[in-house]
Parts: sequence; C-alpha cells; structure tokens
Amino acid sequence: MIKGALRAICVGLAAGTFSGPAPGQIAVSPAPAAGSTQIPSGESTGLRAWRFKPLLSVAQTYSDNVTLAPANLARNDWVTTVTPGIHAEGSGARVRGVFDYRLSSSTYANASQLKNRQNFLSSRMTAELIENQFFLEARANISQQAKSAFSASAADASVATANRVETSVYQLAPYWRGRISDIAVYRIRLNVTQSSSRGLASSSTTTTEWLGGIRNASPSAKIGWALDGSALTVNPGIANSSQITRGRGSMIIELMPDLHASVFEGFETTNFPGLGRTSALTPGFGLAWAPSNRTQVAAIREKRVFGQAQTLLLAHRMSRIAFRYDDSREIAILPNLIAATGPGSLNALMSDLLAANIPDPGLRSQAVNARLEGQGQPSQNSALGEFATNQIFLRRNRQLSVAANGTVNAVSLSWSLRDQLAVGSVASSLDSFSVSPSIRQKTLRSSWVHRLSPRSSMTLSGSRLNTEGLSGSAAAANQTTINLLGTRQVGRGTFASLGVRHSNFESTVAGASRENAILGTLAIRF
Repeated sequence: MIKGALRAICVGLAAGTFSGPAPGQIAVSPAPAAGSTQIPSGESTGLRAWRFKPLLSVAQTYSDNVTLAPANLARNDWVTTVTPGIHAEGSGARVRGVFDYRLSSSTYANASQLKNRQNFLSSRMTAELIENQFFLEARANISQQAKSAFSASAADASVATANRVETSVYQLAPYWRGRISDIAVYRIRLNVTQSSSRGLASSSTTTTEWLGGIRNASPSAKIGWALDGSALTVNPGIANSSQITRGRGSMIIELMPDLHASVFEGFETTNFPGLGRTSALTPGFGLAWAPSNRTQVAAIREKRVFGQAQTLLLAHRMSRIAFRYDDSREIAILPNLIAATGPGSLNALMSDLLAANIPDPGLRSQAVNARLEGQGQPSQNSALGEFATNQIFLRRNRQLSVAANGTVNAVSLSWSLRDQLAVGSVASSLDSFSVSPSIRQKTLRSSWVHRLSPRSSMTLSGSRLNTEGLSGSAAAANQTTINLLGTRQVGRGTFASLGVRHSNFESTVAGASRENAILGTLAIRF
C-alpha cells in the first residue's frame, strides 16, 4: 500500500529532495539534539514552477572481465549501456520537491544471458495540506547495493556481477507543527518506511516511528527547555519485531551568542530479538558553536542502552577550500539510512564552495549536479561499501572530506572508517553479518579534475575499500579501482567522454579478480 501510494505521489507531483530540515528521517535515530525540536523555516528553493529535463546517455564499454570472475573464468565482452532518465524539480503554492529517475539497460555482444536492467531513483516531496500546520512528506529511493560485503562490487552498470541487489525504499511521513501561545512550539511526526531488495531472500522490512517534541517558543532565550520522545517498531518480516522507546528532557543554556550548551536526562527501553527487554537512564550533554555561516561545530554525547552514543560535526569552508568531519555512534538499519540519505560528501562540499556565489539552495543544487556531470562524475555518488541487510546494527562512522576548487584544478578527498556490529539475532542467513557479526570497513576516495579548456577536462579518480570481519571469522576483502576519463562538451547540454578503468579485488571468502576496461559515453541533457 505504501509502495503504491508513493509511486502515485512521486509520478503525479514530480516529488523529490528539497532544501530544508527533516527531523526523524532516519527511523532508528537518536532523539533530537537538546532544544532542536525544529520547525521548518519554509525556505524557498528559488524555483516557482516545475522544470522537467529528459536525460539520455549511451555508453560503450570493452571489459576483459565483465562478471568480475577469478582469472581462470574471466570473459571479455563489448557492453552497450543505454540510460534514459528524467529530472524534475520545483515548487508551487503547496508542493515542493525533486524527482530524479534513471533506467540503465546493458546488453552484451557475446553473452545475451547477462542482459540486465537497473533502476535508480532519488525523490522527495513535501505537501502543505493545512497552511503552516499539517504537512505530508514522501520519499522514494531505488539504489544498487552489494549483496555481500566480502565480494567484489561493480564499478558501474556495465559490470554483470552477481554481487548486486536492487533495493527499493519508500517512506510516508505526515507531521503536524504548531504553537501554544508565546509559551512553546511543538511538532508531531510519523515515519512509515517500507523496503525490499530484489533477489535477496527475506529482505522485506517495515519500520514505524512516532516522533514528538516541544520546546520553549523563543529561540533567543538565555535558558531554554525541550521535551523529546520517540517510539520505533522494526519488523524484518521473518523475525520478531524490535522496539525502541525513548523520552528525554533538556535544558539549553546560551553561553555566548554563537555558543550553546545543553544537558539532558532521559529514559530508554529496547526489545531486540534474542536479547529481551532492557531499560536504562540516558543522561548526556551537547555543545553547538556557529561563529559564522562558514563554520559549524556540534557535539552530542549520551549514555544509551547499548553504551555511549555520540555525534560530532566539524565543518568549515573558505572561498576555494572546504572540509567536513563527521563522527557518530548510533543504532541503525540500512533501509532507513537509505531513505534519509542526502547528497554524497562530494556534492555537499561542492555545494559549500558555491554557497558564496549561489546563495539560493535550489539553484546551487542544479549548479553542483551540472558541474559534476560535466566533469564525468556521477551527481549522485553512493556510499562506498554499503551492503544489503535487514539486520539492526550498532554503527560507528567516522568520515573526513576535503575539497578544493580552483579555476583550472579541482581536488577532493574522502576517508571513512565504519564499524558495524549486529544487534540481537541475525535476520537472514544470507546476510553478511552471518559471516561475521562485527564488520569494519575503511574507505578512501580521491578525485583530481584538470580543466583543459572551457569545454573539456580530464578526471583522475580512485577508490580503495577494505572490509574485515572482526568477530568469529577471518573474512577480509580489499578492492581498488582507478579511473582516467576525458570529457568534452560537444553541444548544448551534450557531453562526450572516453576513459579507462582498472579494478583489483582480493578476498578470503570470494577469491581474487581483476578487470581492465575502456569506456566511451555520450550524455545529453535536453
């Protein structure tokens, strides 16, 4: 029902991502930061009408190992990939959103049985049903995930690896916001999320989460207060459901005009399969410092049922350089992480660099996508190393990203360290957590773009993914990919590119494989 309703909304209203706050978008999330019961500002995206842009790309690839098989089983082939799509965004009197859908179809000259299609969708819509009070938010996301964390991942749609599963996530989220005189503002929200992974057994997961918050009405008060609460149910389909219920009270103190501290006390109850019911008090504290719109520092630390939870954000940008560091430790579930995913780190940093010249968030988003695609890079870069699972897990994620944008050269670097520990019973025997309940992943991504002329550029990019099982297993895998790509604008909205790719993979579980490829692409934005 959710899936059908969301499809109708997304198609009918060209729904999708828009600039603005979205509390509670990750269903398995910490309670909002003390005092952060957010009321949407209604910030305009700068778009007063809907804009539709058809997209089409045709790619020809020669690969010496189209299935990423071991060396003795490798087969070479010519692959033709056709990707039509549509991008729509805008805002009306009561509806705002973005819809981006692409369908990649790959055919193989010497192996017709490998022919496949892959869907990619990123969309979000917000409709104001009652003026300034009642809203409906809808999200739909279709992405390609690795089936196993210990097998080789495909570099693009042309690679016919068996280690790929299409994951669809749909979310409906009605919410109500209001004010009690000049005393308080409040917000109540319901997130209903449904996900499934095609070709993966026992992959359907449904989550339902109620979120509520109330705080003092004046954001300029020297001493403020807030009350937050949430109730989450996760139903993985084949296992018993899990529940997490939280409540918290906060006091917020203004130490300086741009520096705030908060202390809070709360209570949490969980019921994970195999672990039984557990309850605990959840004291904690937070700090937030924003001396300018170029610098952000925020930190939250609190005791939880599973141990210490924390969130740390350090971000700063200059005229041509921006960096960002995120460090978080929290309970998570993959479908809700996908539903809440915003632009990749490269997109976010590029947006920061363009903020001074393009202050409007909607127009800036268009400029970021156009610039990245003009350089031969995907505008929607996925998280390297994510794998399909319906297991609840404890996730510690540290990520550092740096980008520098010059007149001739642009450089970006992203490093992350991600620890994931299964919580309770493993929901699927085919899950990577059944190989090792504790998995560590280290990733490194880099990119150098050199502008040869106003219409042409060269891009050298690389990635390294290291996956290691930390408990009950010696499983380990390493994958390195290097790309060199030349891109030229050959017409209005038309880009041609030619490049080479090398990939090397080693695993104690899935063996070793190598791939070399030559690829050419013609992309058109009508």
